[in-house]
Amino acid sequence: MKNSDPSGHLPSGELKPIETLYGSYRFRSRLEARWAVFFDVIGIEWRYEPEGFDLMEVKIPHQPEYSDPSGKPLWYLPDFYLPKQDYWIEIKPQRPTRGGVIMIERLLVASRKKGFIFWGNIRFSEEIRISNQPEDESTQPRGDFTQK
Repeated sequence: MKNSDPSGHLPSGELKPIETLYGSYRFRSRLEARWAVFFDVIGIEWRYEPEGFDLMEVKIPHQPEYSDPSGKPLWYLPDFYLPKQDYWIEIKPQRPTRGGVIMIERLLVASRKKGFIFWGNIRFSEEIRISNQPEDESTQPRGDFTQK
């Protein structure tokens, strides 16, 4: 993990994720835990970080090849697997970068499964909220999840 300053910010200026316990899992971020709650509330079975992948040799049609001058493996650990849907789910706090999209594309080629990147937060009612932080418009869900 990147080093952060005492204020809890990463060198990029982003806030450092807060590890969060939910059920028997220790999530790397509160956002991932909130998505786990969401999956539970709507009755979707999930697995958290069930397996990692070495994607160094994975080729994506019509994409430039990845080359790491260090020769290190390109490891990827997807956030969730939904076994009944047979989907990988990656959770991001903000719209993913092109590099993040390429990583999940490599995962889908390697695993021969479908997958999605969800970004943004989920607004819960008071009954199921797991965060005590106030919410504002910036916490509205974005991406492949639409709140109704």
